[in-house]
Amino acid sequence: RKVYQENGALFSFAEKLGVESSLMEILRALKPVVIVDESHNAGSELSVEMLANLSPSFVLELTATPREYSNVIYSVSANELKAEQMIKLPVIIYPPKYKGNFLAGVVEFRDSLERDAEVEEKFYGRYIRPIALIQAQADTRDDSETFDKIKNQLIDAGIPAEQIAIKTSNVNELKDKNLLSRDCKIRYIITVNALKEGWDCPFAYILASLANKNSSVDVEQIVGRILRQPYAESNSSLRLNACYVFSDSGDFQQTVQRIADGLNGEGIDVDAAVPADENSAPDSKTAVENIISGYNEKSRGTDDGAPPNEIKPKFNGSVEGLEIPQFFRKIRHKNKNDAELLSAENLSTGFNLSLADAEINFDLDIQKIDVNEAGRYVAGGVSMAATAEFQKFIDSRTPEVQAEYYVGHILGLLKRFHRMKTVDTADLKNYIRRVVGGMSGAEREGLKIDTAFLYAEQIKSKIYKLEARHRRKKFDELIGAAKIFCKKSYRLANFIDVKHARDGGEKSLYPVEGEMNNFERNLILRTAALENVTWWHRNIERRGFYLNGWLNHYPDFIVRLDSGRIILVEAKGSHLDGDDSREKLTLGNDWAARADGKFSYFMVFDEDALDGQNSCTLGKFISVLGRL
Repeated sequence: RKVYQENGALFSFAEKLGVESSLMEILRALKPVVIVDESHNAGSELSVEMLANLSPSFVLELTATPREYSNVIYSVSANELKAEQMIKLPVIIYPPKYKGNFLAGVVEFRDSLERDAEVEEKFYGRYIRPIALIQAQADTRDDSETFDKIKNQLIDAGIPAEQIAIKTSNVNELKDKNLLSRDCKIRYIITVNALKEGWDCPFAYILASLANKNSSVDVEQIVGRILRQPYAESNSSLRLNACYVFSDSGDFQQTVQRIADGLNGEGIDVDAAVPADENSAPDSKTAVENIISGYNEKSRGTDDGAPPNEIKPKFNGSVEGLEIPQFFRKIRHKNKNDAELLSAENLSTGFNLSLADAEINFDLDIQKIDVNEAGRYVAGGVSMAATAEFQKFIDSRTPEVQAEYYVGHILGLLKRFHRMKTVDTADLKNYIRRVVGGMSGAEREGLKIDTAFLYAEQIKSKIYKLEARHRRKKFDELIGAAKIFCKKSYRLANFIDVKHARDGGEKSLYPVEGEMNNFERNLILRTAALENVTWWHRNIERRGFYLNGWLNHYPDFIVRLDSGRIILVEAKGSHLDGDDSREKLTLGNDWAARADGKFSYFMVFDEDALDGQNSCTLGKFISVLGRL
């Protein structure tokens, strides 16, 4: 409103122009040329009225997404941008292979791009530090990845914390950071949709999307953030002229097509529909859900001796002296019989790959999006995308030397990212050699496009399955020989460390219980409502109690009944993950059968429970639990 208000400071202008001294009247008298940036956001009645009130002689709109009625006087096609070396093309899109190690491929590939960039700088003096944008899930539904989890996974992969930044509507670790500076350490940016319209960084090369959702805000609407070419100048390395998308979407082909459609329909700056604040949507949680998941950002100190960032359990009397059984194995120590906590690695004794099945059907469905002659973005398969230097290097070698190069590269990836400590290096190398020797011609060609990390993922998955089969067999043998037994061992902590204090709700053992999806919230609400339940605890993945057999299984909840019985609960919702769920159920039942009668295990489904003892739907679980 100030723009229409009389302003004495503008009197000399008003006197000369013969108008009132408000800023609006003076601007109107000047009949200005008005330039509207991101003009697709200025289409409301109020915006149009404001522009009209300026009485402009000319309005120039700048936008990547002109409206149908726009009078386009000049446009720049994708072909022109590519020809002027302003954008990175093609967009190479990698399929979601194994979510458990999704980020390992991102880390390995980003590192390989940085090695290319170092060579580029050595010969041409252009400094490039490739950055990966990691698009996380906005909420805590099934399989969502939170910012802290992603950051911790990166740190576990050896990435220094100073190389990771979080940018959300509430957290902005990019503030006052010059991403183009050589002094800047940032190589990974974790976000949802908070990279605002117009944000881009020429050093951003990789978009890794863990969002896996089908809303209008998706991977195709943030891919524009990685398109700009550093220095608007092509590189000698072909890989540094492209950009890359790692998608965790369930429908890969649909994702590829959506990216192409988004680029064609909305231009280069394709995220115009992305809200600046991913939390701007109304909160759909019920009041009861908020009791469980509501945040309290202040760390809660206590007056009972707990450190300021730690919280003591509410039901302390029922926790003192509580020990939960775990599996132990009998050993000989100093000529005496003894026992030690069983680890899955203990069961790998005798495992080797010399006679193991080495047949793997590799599936490398890599896609690319590029501009055709008509100036449209089109999707297609990637047949060959090796750099000229690498192509020349590898083709000049004999097939035997090529094979050994591939073996060495894959071995290095497996040792670095997957920490295969239980497999002898020589044994692993010979196994990879057998795998590479059995590859088809097309699979060998695929190794030339620098996708060894995808091959490594599939080889690792095969070895893990072989090793798990060996561990399971060894576990059964030792159980049968009474060399593995259950012994009370695990104690709940007197204090629990917290990062964000969270009200756990009715009967929660600690005020902070970790993230929960909708099914888990419903399960624990109904559990807490039972009269015979004393308390429940949200078990913390990787840091809490685990069933230690041929695999490490962290049940979602620990529940104590008034009778003193302890119930372990694994919540599976309506999501069946096949063999993994069956293995966990078998381990849980083995544990319950060998613990004393005060411990039970249940795997609970929303619907369609697995066949097997102690696998049931939520309704049946509540009914059974209420009678215990």
